[in-house]
Amino acid sequence: MTAPLRTARVFIAACLLIALPVLAASKPVDSRGLKPITLAIPGEALPVALYGESHALVIGVSDYNNGWPKLPGVKTDVEAVAKVLEKQGFDVTKVVNPTGEKLDRAIKHFVSQHGQKKDSRLLIYFAGHGYTLKADADRQLGYLVPVDAPLSERDPNGFIESALSMEAMEGYAKQIRSKHALFVFDACFSGAFFKMRTAPEAIALKTTLPVRQFITSGGADQPVPDVSVFRKEFVAALEGAADLNHDGYVTGSELGSYLEDKVTNYSHQTQTPQYGKIQDRNLDQGDFVFALDALPQPVTPVVKATPPDAPVASDVSLEDIQAESKRRANWQAWQGRMRGTYDKVAAMTDSPDLKAQAWERFLAAYSETNPYNGEADTLREQARQGLEEAKRQVQGLASLVSAKPVRKVGPASTGARASYEPEMVAIPGGNFQMGSPSGEEGRYENEGPLHRVSVEGFSMSKTEITRGQFAAFVKDTGHDAGDQCLTFEGGKYENRSGRNWRNPGYSQDDTHPVVCVNWQDAQAYTQWLARKTGKSYRLATEAEWEYAARAGTDTARYWGESSSQACGYANVADLTAKSQLEGTSGWTFHNCSDGYAHTAPVASFTANAFGLHDMIGNAWEWVEDCYHDNYSGAPTDGSAWTGGSCERRGLRGGSWGDIARVSRAAYRGISGAPVIRFSFIGFRLARTH
Repeated sequence: MTAPLRTARVFIAACLLIALPVLAASKPVDSRGLKPITLAIPGEALPVALYGESHALVIGVSDYNNGWPKLPGVKTDVEAVAKVLEKQGFDVTKVVNPTGEKLDRAIKHFVSQHGQKKDSRLLIYFAGHGYTLKADADRQLGYLVPVDAPLSERDPNGFIESALSMEAMEGYAKQIRSKHALFVFDACFSGAFFKMRTAPEAIALKTTLPVRQFITSGGADQPVPDVSVFRKEFVAALEGAADLNHDGYVTGSELGSYLEDKVTNYSHQTQTPQYGKIQDRNLDQGDFVFALDALPQPVTPVVKATPPDAPVASDVSLEDIQAESKRRANWQAWQGRMRGTYDKVAAMTDSPDLKAQAWERFLAAYSETNPYNGEADTLREQARQGLEEAKRQVQGLASLVSAKPVRKVGPASTGARASYEPEMVAIPGGNFQMGSPSGEEGRYENEGPLHRVSVEGFSMSKTEITRGQFAAFVKDTGHDAGDQCLTFEGGKYENRSGRNWRNPGYSQDDTHPVVCVNWQDAQAYTQWLARKTGKSYRLATEAEWEYAARAGTDTARYWGESSSQACGYANVADLTAKSQLEGTSGWTFHNCSDGYAHTAPVASFTANAFGLHDMIGNAWEWVEDCYHDNYSGAPTDGSAWTGGSCERRGLRGGSWGDIARVSRAAYRGISGAPVIRFSFIGFRLARTH
């Protein structure tokens, strides 16, 4: 893995989702977890005692501080999992954002304090980043990543020292003397120490035998989103949805089978949960048990009494049982139809307005709550999210259609403001599909795989930083932006002395975007502006940039699929620039004229739905991220991808000299070295709210 995912709780080779930060404070002693759990067996007068005590350790890591992407969704997962386990009668201990030392200590303490009574049941739940190191050709080592662990690529020794290996976790599992223990990892994970897929069996045969069971939310190399489908289905399972044989109990095997089926289905096969038992003949015979009914009171001995006389006559009616069986079967069939319809709508590739109509029809047709499981509620919530996203896309397209696709006469006014501070536009947070689908015209391999990203709200400069704004910075600081700049004329590059940002050879107009600046120049300007204004200015992340460029659309360009209207929205390689680019091999010019052979004054073209100008064309824009050859392992939370060598930095948006294939929202730049200056590269700023 070249960098932690993101998303993304997402990790590439072992994405093992883990638990929570900082050790929880000690909590007052209560009786939760100390109530016995019993099993009613047909034909037996007294129930069988399953567990004397029930204890759970829920660990969540969200606020990573040493290179791994933050996982805000973990905080929600921790509370939801703790709540459903408490309903199940567990005494729950929460550990939030632990360091490597505290993570190991928390598990060791939990095992030593609660895992030594044979009639207890123990559950450990992890939500956070996980990682798999390939030790050799035949062996992979999985790790839980604590809050302070460095990236493995950056500091492999430091990572191994602070992370908790799954071999160590196996050792803790074998130290437990309690009859049943279940380990749940909300993560994709390559686990070699447990046998996979154990079919559900009658729990009466399994409750007295010891077991150590494991469940993960995905397989190795599968990205796991920060908004956890696995957690939602885990909660639904313990509320009754995983009672596959309808006996009033959910076993660990039933839970694993249910999660494998539902998460695989709802994630459209991008996550395939794994489950099984430890590879130890002494610890793989039993099955963990959750009782769905209200917790029973302690069993009281039955005092034998003189049996009464038999009744004269008795009638047994089975009509109510048959009616219940029919109701359950009807709801199962209804649930199957609902699931099938949901999958059809989710797979639709029609326009946003048609997809919004489809989601509305789905919600109207399936408004009932299934009394036998929570799948219907989960599907409705996901459908409502799909509807909201489709509506946002419709609104974005409507604003673009209403705008006149013609170039404005002269540069737009940026208002009376300080020369060094750009006008900022508030960008609302949301979700989008980053990259390009396999069938998009002009697609390059580095634009995939297509992946869903969640972006928090931020601000972005309305235009690219201008020559005038950059000049104020140079005057105030004496910054040396170099004297040479690579130019592109007549189909070839030339390094021209004297053509720095102040004199690129094209324009002396301070309203044009500054070009001939490298990534380091952009960072220096950004840091100066942040100090001068006290505001958190920075370069945008690559995910933020594409999200802002799309402005709620999913077409190749924010004005639509076709490049034919480009000259109304962007300064690109048009007929005006043809004379400067003649001789370039394979160049296909836009069949229109925007009036500019090189850069144009900022805001000379129609803005996108977010009010941002020149997101395609005019000048390439530096972003914060290190450049990677594709999105495998990219963050999914909108953060910058800074793992790897960072010998190249990302560029987005295209310039005055780019053809239709390049002038798309998904196109990724030429991966420029951070020290090189080009006559068509500038930048714009972002600001954290």
